[in-house]
Amino acid sequence: MGLSLWLIPSQPLKSQIQTIINEVADAERAPKFEPHMTVVSIPCPSAIPPLQSSLMPVLTRFESLRLAFKSLFVGTSYFISVALLLHPTPALVEFQRDIVRALSQELGGEPSDKPFLPHISLYYGNISSEDRERIASAIRDKGLLDNDAGLTIGGVSSNLPDELWVVKTEGPVESWEVIEMIQF
Repeated sequence: MGLSLWLIPSQPLKSQIQTIINEVADAERAPKFEPHMTVVSIPCPSAIPPLQSSLMPVLTRFESLRLAFKSLFVGTSYFISVALLLHPTPALVEFQRDIVRALSQELGGEPSDKPFLPHISLYYGNISSEDRERIASAIRDKGLLDNDAGLTIGGVSSNLPDELWVVKTEGPVESWEVIEMIQF
């Protein structure tokens, strides 16, 4: 991957999701990682300048942005294997677009036109669809309520994130490095 910008859920939800990630990782011998929604990933530039000043205007405009949970999702890729899908609200889509533009202006290059699938992964792994479904079922048993009304975690259906992390996401998951933590 390279360089990623992660939107971090606020507490206490962050800890609740971290517990799920850790329990699944321990049971499946999979990597542990911080709960996050990837806003964008780009190839890693040779030099990574501090990004707070270029991203803060966007973060300030969206300080009341909420991440609304849609459903528990079983994917087909390593990084979207089992995840919490988020509603792609107009505000979230606009936030992502504006962050990508600000990052492109700061680092140079064209904004990515990669499709945006807002989610918070709970498990990374290349396993069968049956095993992914088994993991999703085990996660549901840990307090996720997933029905026609949407998804709740510990009775919560949305979250107001309060940090954006700049993360060097090269190599194995365990070697990823947080470069900058921007609170807003």
